[in-house]
Amino acid sequence: MIHEYALDPGTLGGRFIQLSAFFEEAFNQFSGRHISEFPRHWSRQVLNAFHVGGGAKGSHEELELKAFLRRLDERAIRRRGIRLEQAAWVEQAQSEHANRPFHAIMSSSNPQNHQDVIPIAAYRQHRLWAQPREQEILRSPQEMARAASPLLRSAKHIVFVDPYFDVLQDCYLQSFQSFFSEIWQSNTYQRPQVEIITGLKGCWERGTGQPRQDDINSFQNECTARLSVFVPQGCRIKMHLFKEKRGGQQLHNRYILTNLAGIKFPAGLGCGPANRRTGDDLSLISNGSIRQLWGIYTNRRPAAFDEVIPSFDIDGVAP
Repeated sequence: MIHEYALDPGTLGGRFIQLSAFFEEAFNQFSGRHISEFPRHWSRQVLNAFHVGGGAKGSHEELELKAFLRRLDERAIRRRGIRLEQAAWVEQAQSEHANRPFHAIMSSSNPQNHQDVIPIAAYRQHRLWAQPREQEILRSPQEMARAASPLLRSAKHIVFVDPYFDVLQDCYLQSFQSFFSEIWQSNTYQRPQVEIITGLKGCWERGTGQPRQDDINSFQNECTARLSVFVPQGCRIKMHLFKEKRGGQQLHNRYILTNLAGIKFPAGLGCGPANRRTGDDLSLISNGSIRQLWGIYTNRRPAAFDEVIPSFDIDGVAP
């Protein structure tokens, strides 16, 4: 659904003029394929390969390539701690893949016949090429976090939206412990911006359309006590408790939204019961929808919802 692809900069730069339509389609915003910025300054290497291959500076093709690289960069997955060797790019990618796997490596060459290298000449036949927009998962904390892992490991701004999120329920504590583990053990950014949006709908007073006052009063203390232990020292998350405006935007669907892409979790962000196998059908949010949702839940100008209490920060205490 969302996967990280290492693309040989020499292949992209050297063959962009001949294969620009293919590259545009293969890595567009609806594909679920995100380019890995491997190595650092990957875009610079693409341009160097373009010029070495005969591409002219200032040409129409170079302008098209630069525009394409900017679009890729908006959705690129960045890695940290990469140590490059004096070897061909595909060999370096395979070495990185052995330590921190990509979904696949894409190149014109595959001298070692590596099973996870997709050849440009025969990409459609490769088992790692097709990317469905939906994914059925088991609602375990590990499976839920694994499905969102490419985003949680690479996004600099992550927003969890679940109007039924309740920190007193174990199903949410367990899943968010796994989500946070993905973020802070592997994220490229040392201090990504992380937010949780809820409406405490599971605690509403019948017939009032409002959370119970006791739950509102304890919300900040309980969130701080129970979530701070999953967040490293020096990092923080921001909590929001919203309610719907009369006749306004509905606070109902459950998402993980990021600056890279978004996933819809129809059954919610809490895991299923441990004694029963339950599943969920996740879906990749389209580019147009993610922009709209990003405006609703992050820009909040004008505000789509009313605050029940002022938003607040939770500082991490985990070692």
